[in-house]
Amino acid sequence: MRMATVCLLACSLAVAQDVKAQVIRMGEDFPSLAGNAPTDPALPDKVRPVDPTLRQRSEATGSSQPGPPSADSLSSLTPLILLAPVDAHDGILRQQGTRGRIEFEVFAATPGEAASLVLAYRNSIAVLPEASSVAVTINDREVTRFTPRAFDGFARETLRIPAGLLRPGPNRIVLELQLFHRIYCSPEAWFQLWSDWDLSSSGIALHRAAGRPLLMDDFRAALRAMAGSGRILVIRRDAVTLIDEAGTFARLIGILGAATGGSLPPVEVRDPYQLREPAPPPARVTFLASGRSHIGIRQGGDGAVVLVIEYPPGQLADLGGLASLLPPQPAAPPAIPALEPGTTQALSNLGFEAFSGSDIYSFQQLRFRLPEDWLILTNQPATLALVHSAMPSLPAGSRLVIRINGEAVRLIRLDGVLGSEEPLEIRFEGRRLQPGVNNLEFQAILPGELPEQPCSRDTTERFRISPASTLHVPVSPRMILPDLGRELARVEHAEIRITGDGLRLQAALQDILVRPTAGTDPGHGPGRVLHVIDLDHLPPLLQDRPDLREMSIRSVLQPLSGQNADPGALAERPGQPGRLPLTTGEVMTWLQLAVGPGQGSLDDWLRGRKARALLASGGPSDPDSLWLVLGPGADPARVVKALENGLVTPDRPQGAVALLDAHDHWQSWRSDRVWPRLLEPIRPANLRAVLGAYVSWAPGLLVVAGLGVSWIVAIGAWLAIRAGRARRQG
Repeated sequence: MRMATVCLLACSLAVAQDVKAQVIRMGEDFPSLAGNAPTDPALPDKVRPVDPTLRQRSEATGSSQPGPPSADSLSSLTPLILLAPVDAHDGILRQQGTRGRIEFEVFAATPGEAASLVLAYRNSIAVLPEASSVAVTINDREVTRFTPRAFDGFARETLRIPAGLLRPGPNRIVLELQLFHRIYCSPEAWFQLWSDWDLSSSGIALHRAAGRPLLMDDFRAALRAMAGSGRILVIRRDAVTLIDEAGTFARLIGILGAATGGSLPPVEVRDPYQLREPAPPPARVTFLASGRSHIGIRQGGDGAVVLVIEYPPGQLADLGGLASLLPPQPAAPPAIPALEPGTTQALSNLGFEAFSGSDIYSFQQLRFRLPEDWLILTNQPATLALVHSAMPSLPAGSRLVIRINGEAVRLIRLDGVLGSEEPLEIRFEGRRLQPGVNNLEFQAILPGELPEQPCSRDTTERFRISPASTLHVPVSPRMILPDLGRELARVEHAEIRITGDGLRLQAALQDILVRPTAGTDPGHGPGRVLHVIDLDHLPPLLQDRPDLREMSIRSVLQPLSGQNADPGALAERPGQPGRLPLTTGEVMTWLQLAVGPGQGSLDDWLRGRKARALLASGGPSDPDSLWLVLGPGADPARVVKALENGLVTPDRPQGAVALLDAHDHWQSWRSDRVWPRLLEPIRPANLRAVLGAYVSWAPGLLVVAGLGVSWIVAIGAWLAIRAGRARRQG
């Protein structure tokens, strides 16, 4: 036992021979408590006082290295830029139905650097994988197809891209989906088929060559991708050292908005020392206090492309060079073809492709634009000459619905319809169309022959609408009515006065501010200014629009809990339900609504309605202004999105005042004191159309006026006859 103890002690002394005494230095381990304690050179780097500049750089950019990233971090995921007209919500894009098409754009700095395409997706449990597929096309070349099998959550599909397929600059990626239901074949089963695509976890996996620095185009592409996926652009700054924070951020948002053509993601300001996000965004901006003024691009430790703006403490951050590094990128105008009234145009000239298929539910729309000074108020018809065909013996109930701006104008049975060289003329009222953007929609429903069994995999064309079909819209005199949508397209500047942070709102408005405004108005007048306010900043609006009362605005934008207002009816006075309008004022209001133009007084129209936001034109003192009032709790990005949709869809604000309801649709009010304004001289050729327009605008009022004139003439004639008879008898 003694020998064992001696051996153990000898081994312990041998191991501890080189171990030195250690001293715990409290002041040097905690420099914030010890003040300006000197650094002990004998201490290892890990316990030396942290350089504040290096710490700020680490927390702000995600990397503690002042130089470029190492070769181990050169693999990154270039985000996918989602193209219109679909949008993602919280970074998730849903594709509904049996067939779908999703288009992306991705930026590659150098050719051949892409390794693979990563797609994160999930699909409905109702999808039959053996019959379903997703085709991937890159730059018009089909790369591969894969089977959707992500039933339990998001799965990542990694697809190899052939070398040399990507081009330097933008590249187009298209996903063609074809899904089959595993049990049923019916219109109800169509809505049970869906797939979700996580854009935040999808992209092109790049393996850049060591030494190839990040470019400004990488940052620009990441911004556009974040705008399409709904990701937030984080701006990190030190509020203590950054001077004129609000003005600096406003200039930054303006430059970034112009550089991306208005496709700017939501913006959020954070401190540089906040915890990292679980899923870092593709890009962010960092204001870094240093001894110089410099702008550069770096890659953070989390893979994000970071725009680093360095500035000396106590001085304004210089953004003058950022506009040259990120030059403005003009926003492309919406590709909406124009239709010339009075001419017969083939649908193919308007961009319509053959509409055919074999699915139980199919939908296709054609969007076209009419002149802003086109106005039809009469029953003058427009004509759609439809060239269509269908297979014989289609299941009973097969039908085709044709809609104009959401209103059905014709229902066509497809069961038993054969091809015909003679087009089917479909006439509808021209007043269903409107100045600006219009939609012609086709909706086909083909029930399955055996609804309780899966659909056949046969993709043979079962019906077809030919692009040789034509559309004729009648010509009209050049006339206009007050239209907020037309004025909104001319907005060039925005002034924001809201309580709280308006940075997110300013970023959302960039798409409207950088949009081309030429040719949107018949008069080509000066640009408009959009004033965005909330309920705490109403006085300027009330001074400009005396007809708008503060109580009415607050009642509309502050809905009461549990109150379901009827937007189409006037609210009854409390305590007097169903009371007849017996007072003189109520009788005049009823007569005005019955025989006059417009929709009554503005107060009566607002009463009983609830909305997220209110849009109003400027008053007589400032006709070049528009006013947008945000309600409490209104999402600025959602409101601005409704404004953007009003520029490219028929659902746009009209009249002098418009409300954005809970379903993001516009309800518009027109004054009864404003009549259509004629923009051309009256000639014999247009006299009939002009008179018809005015009579149609206020038919009841003109009928009453005509009856009044008739009574006056009749009474005058009767008096003349009596006077003549009296003279003859006398």
